[in-house]
Amino acid sequence: VGSEMCIRDSPEFLSRGEQQMRKTHRYSERSTTAAQACSSCQFFSPDVGEGQECGHCDILDGGVNQQAHCTAWALRS
Repeated sequence: VGSEMCIRDSPEFLSRGEQQMRKTHRYSERSTTAAQACSSCQFFSPDVGEGQECGHCDILDGGVNQQAHCTAWALRS
């Protein structure tokens, strides 16, 4: 897992609705607990390709950083 920012989750690329969902679910670019990062969440789908930092979140309905966290996080089964 790299340290690059996921460009697609930058505020300038998000709609107002997407920004509000991130605020509601307290989205943070970096999880304070590695075990609860987006990459291990059931709602996260990683982007395909080597070195990708982005993925898709079904709850936030858009791009997220695989190292991020929000209050909707749930362990992937």
